[in-house]
Amino acid sequence: MGWVDYAKGICILLVVMMHATQDVQQARGAAGWLEHLVAFARPFRMPDFFLIAGLFLARTIDRPWRTFLDKKVLHFTYLYALWATLGYLLFFGRGALKEGQAWSQVVAGYPLIMVEPLGPLWFIHSLALYFLVVRLTRRVPWWLVLLLAAALQSMHVSTGWLVSDEFAGRFVYFYAGYCLAPQVFRAAAWAATHRNELLAYLLGWGLVNQHLVSTGYASLPGISLGLGFAGALAVVFLGVLMGQLPGTRALRYLGEQSIVVYLGYFVSLRLAAKASRGLIGDAGVAALALTFASILGALAMRWLFMRVGLTFFYRRPAWAHLGLNAASPGYQGKR
Repeated sequence: MGWVDYAKGICILLVVMMHATQDVQQARGAAGWLEHLVAFARPFRMPDFFLIAGLFLARTIDRPWRTFLDKKVLHFTYLYALWATLGYLLFFGRGALKEGQAWSQVVAGYPLIMVEPLGPLWFIHSLALYFLVVRLTRRVPWWLVLLLAAALQSMHVSTGWLVSDEFAGRFVYFYAGYCLAPQVFRAAAWAATHRNELLAYLLGWGLVNQHLVSTGYASLPGISLGLGFAGALAVVFLGVLMGQLPGTRALRYLGEQSIVVYLGYFVSLRLAAKASRGLIGDAGVAALALTFASILGALAMRWLFMRVGLTFFYRRPAWAHLGLNAASPGYQGKR
């Protein structure tokens, strides 16, 4: 389904844009014009990513436990552990040493990244947990789990532990993708044949979303939940629309490689930020340039790693499987 890849492409573009904008702001002490787009996308950027991640889970939820754990839990656990280790060694550990921490403290802090996700990789960490939770609750009435998850989101839980806080705020969208997948697919099919209505929805949603963001109401309990779902549907519709327009193949490819980009962009972003510091005067243009440099850098990193034999960064080796005979298919951004 092409619109799924287009929607994922939109999401990963917005995610990288957010972090690139934050980097530029921290370096310059001022917000650029791109911050307005980042703020506009805040209510729906991650909700849509999680909703799409759950769309095809119904097809595999009843597989044998070993197969399910291997494909849905261990797969993301492996990717997170590997890339978090890389990030810790390259950036966080080095930064701690430069700040005066002893080697013993840095080494002792490493195991904590397995329970307190490292930087933007929390999304990968969360996927493994969410897949497992849905499997464990699959005998519970779906409407009850969805209501409880919605109530949890509306509570705006803030414990200080990223895992619990993000679970409270994001799981409802992942679970909705799982249990409401037929409705999402029907909505996408309807949008494909109703261009005027699709555009009317996008216009109305955009105006409401912008108003609530600009007035500060977007984060209020209940409103944030509604905006998350309304924005997720808007991205689905945008994915449908992009699939009907010429010259958009690059966006679909980005969606196909969304997990590849998600894994590597935090590395390429830091490298690109250091290399480009001070080259562009306008903060908004600098953030936009850093966004695309980070995405291209992540894709280039995958191409290089695969060419030199470092395939284990994207494809689990045999020892990282639960004794299954089927070889890992490699990660192309597909679930």
